[in-house]
Amino acid sequence: MKSSVEYGALFKDALQAIKNVRAPHTKKLSDIDSVWEKVKEQQLFDFGDANFEKHSNVISFANNISLQCLYQIIIQIIRSNNLSLSSVKNKPRDIQGMKMHFAFKDNNTNEILFFSEIAESAMWRVKGVELEGIDEFLLKQNATGCKYIFFMKNYAYLQIIGHNDDSSDPGRGYNFYSIKWFIETYVGEEEYKKFEEALDLYNESVKEYLGYSTVKSLTPSSLVNFRKKVEKELLEYQYDKLVDHKIVDQNDRELNLSFSEQKKLEEQFIDNRNYLVMLGESDFAESLITAEWLYDSMKKAKAIDLTVIGMGYFKAIEQLLFGLICLHKNEGRCIRKVYSRNNHSSDVELNDKNIAEEVVDSTLGSMAVFFRKNQDILREDLHHYTKNYVKEAIFKYVALRNGYLHKHNIRQWRVIDEIREATYNIMFLLIGSYTLTNENLTELKIAKYDIFTDYYKLCEYLNYHSNEMFYVKINDEYEDVFISLNDPNMDVSEDKYITYSGLYFRDFDPRGRRYHINEENLPQEIWSAKFDFGNNELPNLRPVKASKIFENGKFLGTNIASDEEFDY
Repeated sequence: MKSSVEYGALFKDALQAIKNVRAPHTKKLSDIDSVWEKVKEQQLFDFGDANFEKHSNVISFANNISLQCLYQIIIQIIRSNNLSLSSVKNKPRDIQGMKMHFAFKDNNTNEILFFSEIAESAMWRVKGVELEGIDEFLLKQNATGCKYIFFMKNYAYLQIIGHNDDSSDPGRGYNFYSIKWFIETYVGEEEYKKFEEALDLYNESVKEYLGYSTVKSLTPSSLVNFRKKVEKELLEYQYDKLVDHKIVDQNDRELNLSFSEQKKLEEQFIDNRNYLVMLGESDFAESLITAEWLYDSMKKAKAIDLTVIGMGYFKAIEQLLFGLICLHKNEGRCIRKVYSRNNHSSDVELNDKNIAEEVVDSTLGSMAVFFRKNQDILREDLHHYTKNYVKEAIFKYVALRNGYLHKHNIRQWRVIDEIREATYNIMFLLIGSYTLTNENLTELKIAKYDIFTDYYKLCEYLNYHSNEMFYVKINDEYEDVFISLNDPNMDVSEDKYITYSGLYFRDFDPRGRRYHINEENLPQEIWSAKFDFGNNELPNLRPVKASKIFENGKFLGTNIASDEEFDY
């Protein structure tokens, strides 16, 4: 059955209104000679760039237009289905963190339907007791009850702490409902499906047209956190997929990486922490961090050339290869020479003099040939099939690079994903297969990891989880709940590491004492804590232990970068 509500047409009008505001405009004539810009320059606090306010205003306008559109949709639903709902004037606006935009009275049930934005935070509700001021409003409207319809597709009851799990009751014991419930209850399931389909298309169209996304610059403190994000990516990447990735060499022979050999590479790359080479102070580490930042920042970019991201990954591997090769300079080994009209010799000795005079050919192709001729620089315990696999993987990477950078612009994100995946694979193969001594790792400027002690990880964890509850067991005689606090003396060192001055807590009572704990007087145990609300209407305000994060000097918690909410 065709819907009598023109969802598509209403959303189309809203989209056009948003486009009109988003489109470039000249300044109003009244503003050109105005002193208002001078006024704005004198404001005490200004943390955004020149366009921040403008973009924020556009987003705010888009939300308002969308709410007006939703109101018109509700009106059309009521009229086209002859619903006994009448508009209510002078309704409450803001109540307990809820912004109510419009309301209707159901003349059949004698209830008021309040349409509201999502609440600012989860809330306690006592059954049978309405929000502040609502009973008085209902009395004025001669209404016997009310329902709150939130601008949500579903699960409005999740805003209430202590709701029940009765799936037969869409409000789960309370009067919080969603737009889905409203349309399905008053019209039907098919009608809601039509609305949701048009809504999804509208949301996608607005997002695509506005083109706004948050791009965070890398300040010293945010760079530290972004390195943690990249480290997480390096550690969690599925390198075992290489076992299923076959390579065909120049003689059309199929090469495989066995599971046992892949585990050898993984032991050196992950278990021995040699992956930290890619997070250190070298040029190739900087190139990788930059490429990852561009990848993270430009994921939603469209209609532009994405080649700059791919170039960052290729550059990182090119620099890594040269760094690895230079570990064997002054050993009498030869490498291709940079072409010169005066000298047609193909090779030159790999030594300090030739490197300094820049006669060594350090292109990817040249270095791939060097690896083919010098497989003895790879680990002796690796099978020769594995060494051949690594060698051919380098040539495949060279072909990938030449295929994309010497031809057309890169406009498809799947190509960037392909380049990134190939870069992660070749990093793993190179660092995992190379013969690396502690001296070599120092030359490659590997990131420090000896500072990341259990005490450091505990400080980092508690600082990240500041203002949260923890059970702290000082000794066998005393244990209590405390609130973690930010480290007031936290600082950034070398733009790469954060230094902490200890653990900071306060009593559960905000008026209580504050405590500073250093490495010399650590407690026996620390547990994260939470309230166990269950399905009870009245809360149990005594927290319960959730998970142990520290015991007898050993950090047991998770890496903060593993948190889905972790940001830089």
